[in-house]
Amino acid sequence: MVDTAFERSIKIISNKDERLHPSLLQNNLFLFLLGYTARIND
Repeated sequence: MVDTAFERSIKIISNKDERLHPSLLQNNLFLFLLGYTARIND
């Protein structure tokens, strides 16, 4: 379940930023992972 949500989020981020600079994709992915781990720790 986590994997599918993770993959779906990556696809959404990739589709949204595919025309933007790659660093923006990395930043969005980092923020996503940061928020996800924060949710787990809560």
